[in-house]
Amino acid sequence: MNRVHTVPLAVAASSLLYGAHAQTSAGKAELARESLEPSVDRLIQVVSGAVSEAGGDLARSQAPWVMAFSTGHYKADPLGAQAARELASQFVARQAVTGDQVTARAPGR
Repeated sequence: MNRVHTVPLAVAASSLLYGAHAQTSAGKAELARESLEPSVDRLIQVVSGAVSEAGGDLARSQAPWVMAFSTGHYKADPLGAQAARELASQFVARQAVTGDQVTARAPGR
C-alpha cells in the first residue's frame, strides 16, 4: 500500500525567509537570490529528515512536490513574495529528481 506523507513545512519555510536580503536597483528593492542559499540548505535538511523519519527515501522515490503560497500579503510585501517563490524554486531545482511532479498553488482568500 502506498502512503502519502505530508510534511508540514509552512512554518519552517516562512521562518527561513528571514535570512533573505535585498539590494536596491533604481530605487526598487530586489531580492539578492544568493542570500537564500542558507535557507534552502536548511529547508532541504528539514524535508530530508522528515521524509527519512517517515520511512521514505527522496533519492530513490519519486515525490509529488506541492508548493502552496499564501498570497494575501504579497501586495504589501513584494520582496517577501519574491523570496518565497525563489526559496521554492531553488528547493525544487536542488532536491527534485527525474519523475517528480511539482505543483504550485496560491489559494484565494
